[in-house]
Order: sequence, then structure tokens, then C-alpha cells
Amino acid sequence: MSPSEKKALTKTITFRLTAPHYERLKALQQRSNCQSLGELVRSIVQRERIICYYEDASQQELIASLSGIRAELNAIGINVNQVTRYFHSQPMPKDKFYSALKLLEDYQQVRQHTQLVLQVMDQLSAQWSQK
Repeated sequence: MSPSEKKALTKTITFRLTAPHYERLKALQQRSNCQSLGELVRSIVQRERIICYYEDASQQELIASLSGIRAELNAIGINVNQVTRYFHSQPMPKDKFYSALKLLEDYQQVRQHTQLVLQVMDQLSAQWSQK
């Protein structure tokens, strides 16, 4: 017999569960690395390791905050690129001075957002050091 024939699933077992037991299995399957209920039950019967994934709800706010800061930094970066391109296209020093002032405003915004990121990172490190 080839190795694939030895691992082929050829036998069927049918059984019934109560609704609460079925819901428990379904919930476990959704949190686990098993793709189906059948795979989950086979893993349980064969005493294989089942990996369960959990989401830490306490960090959702921090993750949302970081995501918002990332979007704002991305927009500021686009502004910086546009102002820089405009700066290099202007022959008049007066126009270049205006562009430099605009860049200074953008960099100040970046500094503020960087401070926010550092605050969020401090909160995360405080949470992780408690665990």
C-alpha cells in the first residue's frame, strides 16, 4: 500500500449530538486550526493537538488607534511628496520658501503622530509586561 492509500479516509461514522454539544463543537472549530467539524472530531478522537486562536479584546482600541494613526501618517507622507515635487519645480526662491514652510507644518504633524504612536506602544508594553 502506498502512503496516500494508508491515509485515505474510507470509513464513515455517524452519530448524534444534543444542540448544546453541537454548538460547543462548532464554537471550538471556529476558534481552532481545523477547517471542518469532521477534522475537529477526527483530531479529538486521534488525540492530536488542536491549536485554538483567541483574540484579546482589551487591545482592540489600541489597534484601532494605531490603524488611524497609520492612515494619517500615510496622508501626511503623500503631502510631503507633493510639496517636495512642487518645491523642486519652482525656479523662484520665494516660492521655494513657501514650500519649505508647508513641509515644516507637515513634519510637525508627523512629530505629533509619532508621539501618539509612542504613547500607544507604552500602553501595549505595560499590558504585555503584566501578563
